[in-house]
Amino acid sequence: MSRSMWSAWYADAGMVAVVGVLFWASGVFSSGPDLVLAAVQILPLAVRRRAPGTVLAVVTVATVAHILLGFGMNIGYVPVLLGIYAAQSAPNAYVRSWLCAGAGLTISLAMTTIKGPINGGLLVLAISVVAWILGVERQRHLADRARVAELEATLKRERTAMRLHDALGQSTTVMLVQAEALRTAGSLQADDRRRVDAILAAGREAMTQVRRTLQELRSDESDDHEGDFPALVTRLTDAGLVVDGSIELGHLPRPARVMAERVLGEALTNVLRHAGPGVAATVNVRISRSVVDIRVRNRFVASERPGTGFGLSSLDSQLPGRVRYGRKGRYWVVYATVPLTFPDMSAVRTP
Repeated sequence: MSRSMWSAWYADAGMVAVVGVLFWASGVFSSGPDLVLAAVQILPLAVRRRAPGTVLAVVTVATVAHILLGFGMNIGYVPVLLGIYAAQSAPNAYVRSWLCAGAGLTISLAMTTIKGPINGGLLVLAISVVAWILGVERQRHLADRARVAELEATLKRERTAMRLHDALGQSTTVMLVQAEALRTAGSLQADDRRRVDAILAAGREAMTQVRRTLQELRSDESDDHEGDFPALVTRLTDAGLVVDGSIELGHLPRPARVMAERVLGEALTNVLRHAGPGVAATVNVRISRSVVDIRVRNRFVASERPGTGFGLSSLDSQLPGRVRYGRKGRYWVVYATVPLTFPDMSAVRTP
């Protein structure tokens, strides 16, 4: 688990503890039913980041039941306010608007039966609107910060791409010239000639990809390279990689397909790079209603030196907590879970 995930977990646990202390100080834990309802109101808040809509609905139902049983203190609907605030991070617009409005109105009507229309109903509505506005403003602030960070990252990527273009262009040009000279002047066997042809094709493709990436960064356009993945697999198998299993991704949403292809492409490339030709990569892809589970496994060889690149760590930064890789017994295994929907589509980057 990353440091940011631990920080979020600590913050959620601390918030639940604070609300629990406030409920305890109000004397709500005096009876069994009150204790159960208070627990249902408070504990789901710990997972509000993962399922904000579900948490808000559960907390609202428990709060209404608690109010109707006679718990009329204002602290009683604080969990609903926290749920409304957190719901603004939900990818579903229905949750951000209609579910929040329904939760506020329901609690308002319930409090009206206890404290009347002014001290009960209108007060709850006013505070619910404030919680909703605060949640909206927080998401807007986060979006502004993300745009600034994206601009800085774009400039950095462009500078890096230009340096890579210059370095790779010079080195690859020398490689291509030497390989072409060898193919023309050397007396090569048919197998050797095919290997030289593979080197030439890979070198030319590398130059094309570098130029394309640099052009995209300069024009600020996004191209997900949907047609590149089958060609990559073909190049890897031609170079000696053995793929065992199906890599069909079916009809996935475009961002999920791009990310899944990146994970598979990086994992398969690493097998060939570190384990060498002839080693089989066992691929298992399972698509459920919400995620794509990917596993790539290959037998660990003595000469293999994993973990020296940045491809998998880059993917892990875009899928925090969803990418795992390492040695497991006699095998090197890469696990990844790609969600079918990304709350922020800018999280899907192309290399």
